Amino acid sequence: MNPEYILDTIENSTGVTIDTRTMSKGNVFFAIKGENFDGNKFVDKALEQGAVLAVSSNEKFRGLHNVVVVDNVLETMQKLSKLYRRRFDIPVIAITGTNGKTTTKELLCTMLSGKYDVLCTKGNFNNHIGVPLTLFGLSKKHQIAVIEMGASSMGEIDFLCNIAEPDFGLITSIGKAHIEGFGNFENVIKTKLELYDYLKNNNGKFFFNEAVSDIENYMTCPDCVLKFSSSEMNGKTISSIVMQKAFPSILLNILLNDGQTEKVATGLYGKYNFNNIVASAKISDYFDVGIDKISKKLGEYTPNNNRSQFIEWNTNTVILDAYNANPASMLEALKSFVEIKTDKKKYLILGDMLELGEVSHDEHLKVIEFIESHEEIAKAFLVGNEFFRAQKDRKDNRRIDWIPNSLEAKKEIESLNLNSSLILAKGSRGIKIESVFL
Repeated sequence: MNPEYILDTIENSTGVTIDTRTMSKGNVFFAIKGENFDGNKFVDKALEQGAVLAVSSNEKFRGLHNVVVVDNVLETMQKLSKLYRRRFDIPVIAITGTNGKTTTKELLCTMLSGKYDVLCTKGNFNNHIGVPLTLFGLSKKHQIAVIEMGASSMGEIDFLCNIAEPDFGLITSIGKAHIEGFGNFENVIKTKLELYDYLKNNNGKFFFNEAVSDIENYMTCPDCVLKFSSSEMNGKTISSIVMQKAFPSILLNILLNDGQTEKVATGLYGKYNFNNIVASAKISDYFDVGIDKISKKLGEYTPNNNRSQFIEWNTNTVILDAYNANPASMLEALKSFVEIKTDKKKYLILGDMLELGEVSHDEHLKVIEFIESHEEIAKAFLVGNEFFRAQKDRKDNRRIDWIPNSLEAKKEIESLNLNSSLILAKGSRGIKIESVFL
């Protein structure tokens, strides 16, 4: 294998893909093989569809001028993406965290785009496959890159850092998610801190939001850390950020170092999004985007992909936050919801929080207890087996119904003929709570 030949081909191609269903003419195709799929079966199809090069582990393709045969395609892709990233001398910012990493990434990319041409992780391409694919998107036009990193077990953030080689990093939050893979909460903290450790050991800079209190004791390298909080931004332009209102959307006062105040109406809802805004503004300010462009881009940003979206359903308003859920994000969403001042009746449609392992029962029980203690919730529909198992320990409550799946939830909600109500819909991706409103 000639790495430089492959890298040159990638740089002059129309992109890199692992899926012939979405590939474009001129792509480089990596035939990844997994437990349930084998990309080698689609090498011929990729070439027929106009791939300029395919990387395969099937010996039958050896000798073809437009196919490179390697022992392990995924490992090759990861190693090549690291070499490819080194071709571009631009700042790379890595973002990880239990909650808020995708929203923060989207906000930051939006703000930075006011001044720079930004490469940004698409969707949640944040794992051992998504990060290499994102890096292959780099081109000579890009001036800065924002890479999202996710993890479901220890060592994964360190692994991704050694591929992307970030210069800057941010941890948005630390909470109980994917506990099955980590074993315990302490290991979650250690895994997220792999980003900090990488930056500390490689002369990088870590943006430390003091609101993420779980990691404060680990900040042992003052020269590596750029500390901030909403009340003390320590920015080049921004002094502090104050949230005036959280519903129906967040309204901000951004106080500047010169004593001026910038008022911004955002398209985001809920107190839990405030720190995502603060972190994005801090980093954008650090990179000299300018308050006028930061404010403009922040005001233009609209969430999508079932993340804190407002949708109208019949005559009701739905806060759709159904992309993912874990104990921390669920309780924060519930707290923001009950604090909303409105004459409308409030309803909940909550799906199971998945992959919590041995803490699942207790964490679902906490959600039920929260609902029981807040009479302002007219009715809660709890969807999935985890909620069912937790609810069996409770006395019957007329305000709480258990429903086995989203299809049954849809039938139940439609039968109520709700009118002018406010609904929070949240759950793990696998529950597909959004389907209730389709």
